Formats: sequence, structure tokens, C-alpha cells
Amino acid sequence: MRDYDSFGRINSSSLNGASSDVYAYKLTEDGATDPTLIIGSTNGNAETVNITVTSGVTQVSVKDIFGTDKGTIAVVGGNLQITANEQQKYIDGLKQQDLP
Repeated sequence: MRDYDSFGRINSSSLNGASSDVYAYKLTEDGATDPTLIIGSTNGNAETVNITVTSGVTQVSVKDIFGTDKGTIAVVGGNLQITANEQQKYIDGLKQQDLP
């Protein structure tokens, strides 16, 4: 298991209108400057979540809970759109300034 400098829950209301069923955490690995975002939904329903990206990042990579690569998601017009569901997604490529 990796060691982390920080671990924190992100309030769903800061995820541009996500319901309280959506959960999100940001982790920063020891020695790293950029966080990993973990996002999912507790009710099993798919919900679209929008994250405002101010860092200029143009895409992020997605993995599942087992570390399997699930591809990339483009950031379009400063907006990252992610579908949160019961299968946690691990998002890499965002900067600290992109997450509350």
C-alpha cells in the first residue's frame, strides 16, 4: 500500500451540483504534488459530476479499484465531466488547485 501525505473528503456540493449520494476523496502520495481523486456513488445510480479545471490540464487518466487502466477523459472548456457510480474511479492528472 502506498503512503500518503494527505487524505481528505471533498464535499459533494463543491462538485458542481452533485447529489449527496456522490462521494469524493483526494489523496496525495508521499513526495507527490498532484492528487489522486477517488469518486463514486453510494446509491448505485450513475450520476454525472462536473469539476471545474483551472490548471490547464487537458485530460486525466482513469483506473478502477484494482489499478486497471480505464482510459482517459478529456477536459473540455475547463470542465471535467465524470460519471460517478457504484464502481469507484481513481482519477490522476488533476492539480491541487483543481480540487477544493
